[in-house]
Amino acid sequence: MNILVIGSGGREHAMVWKIRQSAKCDELFVAPGNGGTHDLATNLYISVEDHDGIKAAILEKRIDLVVIGPEVPLVNGLVDDLKSDPALSGLLVVGPGRSGAILEGSKEVAKDFMKKYGVPTAAAEVFDESNISEGYQFLDKLKPPYVLKADGLAAGKGVLITESIDEAKQNLDDLILNKKFGDASAKVLVEEFLPGIEVSVFVLTDGKDYLILPEA
Repeated sequence: MNILVIGSGGREHAMVWKIRQSAKCDELFVAPGNGGTHDLATNLYISVEDHDGIKAAILEKRIDLVVIGPEVPLVNGLVDDLKSDPALSGLLVVGPGRSGAILEGSKEVAKDFMKKYGVPTAAAEVFDESNISEGYQFLDKLKPPYVLKADGLAAGKGVLITESIDEAKQNLDDLILNKKFGDASAKVLVEEFLPGIEVSVFVLTDGKDYLILPEA
């Protein structure tokens, strides 16, 4: 089959490297790819946010399977867009739709989801420009360290942790009022600090069956 990987980072490079080893892979493309993927696949210089460009490439290259790595196109609904296009019927797509990806795209939504289904999680409240004064009061109730998280996608940089209550309040101002992470920090989670080892667990699922990958 002809396969297209969406993305340009190290994660997508690793996917390309492994997919290239499959006997089922005929032609392999990556959009937009990087200098490393160039040695393993054909780079297509298309933005991950260019849905029309991606669709055109799928048709032109006779793509059978699309694997989407980055959060941004997933949160923006690329999967939904591909699956709803009659011209792409039969296309296999790996990646969650917008309704699933929002768990990564909004920490507030993820927190509400965990509360709803009884998933253990740190206590937190969400604040924006309209109730930032309540955010200061909530910080006063917490014990250090203080954890502030931009609600939206911030390329892995949206979390600020400090021992100082004054610095925590300044961080809240920087995130919300000074738009430290742009629209991603229009809303901010102020969260209790949980000490321990951070572990990421990755699961592949088709909605019915699932496979747990090694922890990171």
